[in-house]
Amino acid sequence: MPYPEAGDVDKNALILSIFFVFLLKNLRLIPLLALPFLAWLLPSEQAETQGDLSPEKVNLALRRTADGLLRLEGDSTSRIPAVKHYGEGIWRIRLEQPFGYD
Repeated sequence: MPYPEAGDVDKNALILSIFFVFLLKNLRLIPLLALPFLAWLLPSEQAETQGDLSPEKVNLALRRTADGLLRLEGDSTSRIPAVKHYGEGIWRIRLEQPFGYD
């Protein structure tokens, strides 16, 4: 088969070949370019787990976390107030005693 004439070259194939030559010369860019594609393919876990959280489970988890933080500060007697639900995915527990993040 003879070589194609200048007007016979498929523009898409030419652009694709230039792109692949660029990628081969810059291999470190391949993972960077693949990340958005992989993020698009993978399902969002937040969307799946958001419906699984019952108010009782959130309440218990936040109260246990507050208790653990206070116990790390040596406080095992402070009262832990009720957890307040302000909206979809918004919960708050207010502690009267300060605690450190370290």
